[in-house]
Amino acid sequence: MFKQFNYFKPASVAEAVELSGKLAGNCAFMAGGTDVLVKLRSRSVTFDNIISLKEITDLSYIRLEEEELLVGAMTTLRELESSSIIKERFTVLHDAVKQIGSVQVRNVGTLGGNICSSLPSADSAAPLLALEARVRITGPEGDREVALKDFFTGPGKNVLKPAEIVKEITIPVPPRSAAAAYIKLGRRKAMEIPLLGAAVYLDLEAEDICKEARIALTTMAPTPIRVPRAEAVLVGGKVDKNSLRIAGEQANLDACPRSSRRCSEEYRRKVLPVLVRRAGTIALKRSKEAAQWR
Repeated sequence: MFKQFNYFKPASVAEAVELSGKLAGNCAFMAGGTDVLVKLRSRSVTFDNIISLKEITDLSYIRLEEEELLVGAMTTLRELESSSIIKERFTVLHDAVKQIGSVQVRNVGTLGGNICSSLPSADSAAPLLALEARVRITGPEGDREVALKDFFTGPGKNVLKPAEIVKEITIPVPPRSAAAAYIKLGRRKAMEIPLLGAAVYLDLEAEDICKEARIALTTMAPTPIRVPRAEAVLVGGKVDKNSLRIAGEQANLDACPRSSRRCSEEYRRKVLPVLVRRAGTIALKRSKEAAQWR
């Protein structure tokens, strides 16, 4: 059973921020509710007040501008999954969101909520890190912007201050020469928290020479992370099966996984190189396919 709480439905971001300030932090913001309500029901957290953001309709949008993609924090995962913009131009993000929970979960869960949960296993985090996403935040002190790589501070923790809200996620539009892919490992194909996940972004020149590589992981550290030593293996050289194998091995140098009830640290380290190689292989294939149309 839930502990009794007060439920508020502000109609604007300004109203939500003001309300949170008046409640002196004894509250939680709720987006889709797929995380907060579960925690409330299990009583792993308790709040006297819940501020729902569902009525703030101007936080739900997907807009492609000349140099960046703008996604409102209340955009549902299902809306992202169904968006032709995401499917065609930000495929790595589409790879991830279509695997989160079930259709019912994706119908209510939001991108902002998935990020703000700040879980090491958040599926959207790895592709967003690989795409160098940024988070736009608003609060009592005004607006600020933070790179996603600096947003997470620990398991379930982030840089949000009291009464602050994530209002938008921005993603630079990748060059046409770039492609990326995300793969996760789980025991089931749906309703599964990843045992680990890997996103690989490749920007290639002729002959598959790598101009830029970005590799991001979930569940391989206290927060979702990039692995710069693995990325360095690929940059400046030809991307192929062998270089991707070496990059996968190097990824373990930057990772610091732990054992959990779901799998051991040893297993995660053993499987990581395979996941990086497979995600890289898909990214390479997508790059070759896109090159035919350039």
